[in-house]
Amino acid sequence: MSTPAARIADLLDVVPAASNPPVRPPDPVPEKPARAAGPVLAVTVMWGDLAEVPADLHVTGHYQSVVPAAAELALDEAISAGSRRFITEHTGLGWIDAQSGKITYFPGKGGTFRSAAVVGMGPLGTLTERRAGQMYASLLGEAVALGHVSTRATVLIGSGAGNLTVHRAARALARGFAGALTALGTSAAAPRLADAVVVEVDRLRAEQLHLALTEAAARLPQLRIAPGLREGTGGLMLGPSAWVYALAALTGLAERGGRVSAACAGPR
Repeated sequence: MSTPAARIADLLDVVPAASNPPVRPPDPVPEKPARAAGPVLAVTVMWGDLAEVPADLHVTGHYQSVVPAAAELALDEAISAGSRRFITEHTGLGWIDAQSGKITYFPGKGGTFRSAAVVGMGPLGTLTERRAGQMYASLLGEAVALGHVSTRATVLIGSGAGNLTVHRAARALARGFAGALTALGTSAAAPRLADAVVVEVDRLRAEQLHLALTEAAARLPQLRIAPGLREGTGGLMLGPSAWVYALAALTGLAERGGRVSAACAGPR
């Protein structure tokens, strides 16, 4: 089902009523983008399963001493063989340094998964937007330094349940990435890392993520957010998404039905 981003944006915060119609400011006059003081990174938002996105490096976040769940567990299952879970085992043994920005790498199986990594987020409940920005800067800087990473796939680290909002996490990602690219300087050789794919498994959150990243990167010439949401494989329509899209579809049907009824009635 395809729903305009503007309609979805309305439904995320408030459903307009007749007494409270949505107020849309006029579209701003497009500005000539500033020139980047360093390399430029293309960022694509994808609705799909992180484990099914082809990339040179797959990344999730990791809280100190917290057993992998959600996207991190999916990554663990994708790189592990049989019933063993390597990231889970390393967590239980205390082998993962989860200090904020600290990265632990795991080998992939080849094919879709060449290499996987978890980036430390510190103790549970301590991640702030500022620390998240520093974490993203560290993550991108190290991916560039590796030299062999061309495309990196990641979830929006720090936006899970009880963490930062999608908008705050997206802002941290944009500022952290832009800062890392600026630090390379214009005299540095162009890094091989040219693309980043930010993956979200739930459709509604993917729409939110694309809107938030587009807004956050609007004045950051180091980033180029691809227009529109890209659809991968393995994406889900979770409960809230299903309700919102169903409401949007019913609203559209009601509006079209009203126009048809009025047209059939004719002049009186």
